[in-house]
Amino acid sequence: MSRLQEEAARWFVRMSGAEPDDPERGRFEAWLAASPAHAAAYAAIADTWSDLESGTQCNALAQAMQARQERHRQSRRTLLRRGILGIVLGGLGGEAAYYRLQNETLWESARRTDTGTLGREFLQDGSILVLDADSEVLVVLSRSERRVKLLTGEVIFDVAKDPERPFVVDSGPAQITVLGTRFAVTRLRETIRVSVDHGLVQIAAGPFWRRQYLQLEAGQVAELRLATSENIALKKVDRKADAAFSFEHGILMFDRADLGEVAETLSRYRKTPVRVAARGTGAGPRITAGVPAAQIESFIDLLPQIASVSVRRRGDEVELGAR
Repeated sequence: MSRLQEEAARWFVRMSGAEPDDPERGRFEAWLAASPAHAAAYAAIADTWSDLESGTQCNALAQAMQARQERHRQSRRTLLRRGILGIVLGGLGGEAAYYRLQNETLWESARRTDTGTLGREFLQDGSILVLDADSEVLVVLSRSERRVKLLTGEVIFDVAKDPERPFVVDSGPAQITVLGTRFAVTRLRETIRVSVDHGLVQIAAGPFWRRQYLQLEAGQVAELRLATSENIALKKVDRKADAAFSFEHGILMFDRADLGEVAETLSRYRKTPVRVAARGTGAGPRITAGVPAAQIESFIDLLPQIASVSVRRRGDEVELGAR
């Protein structure tokens, strides 16, 4: 077994059955994205183990033992299987203790901001999170990784450099991995947007067999369009990255935003959410504007004058529609 195959097999052992928020997942994603050869080696390991699992565990072990006795007749595929089994069995010993130590939670925090209220979270490693209104995060720091789960809303991440501990933002369908940078992640119902102020950001999205990777640098923006959990589109988009950081200064920036994005964003600042009328078959109007957070209601009333939008009010309820 080559060194790369052994490394891939060890990752397979660590990640088999691992939870989505496992502290090791960020390091695994970074390793997987580092080279196409890594992804190919891991896929080969997974395929081989699937072949082994088609029988019982006892049969698999018996085949491996028989293969060891008849080494001169083994094919490369059988050698790979035996290597995986050896790592599986051996890895349950000393390595298990090591990884338990590495993945031990050192610090954790949960934070949610109220409607219309921003928030700052200072992490133990020196990183700073700025939460937009009505946003929620869970933070877990371990020896091997710094992980933030973005449950809803929008957050600016100013990440302290730590080459030994990747900083991972889990936004559900997308995993964003960095070592030290400043970027923002917006989680909408149909879109996840990543905007980079400075530094490098690695995005991984989709299931393993159809995983997409994208690297962003300063000033770039990427969007992940969510159709289903297994049918997603990750790509760079022509947008101004600094628009994602404006909420920190009390300004909500819309750049060719559809009514769904406008409604979701405004709803973070209203006790009663803004709704969107049933959409037709067309693309619908697009809104480009900068809105002071203190003037949300005035902006809603002004919408019909700046775009083909209808606004219906009933008490505190607001419904936007395309004209």
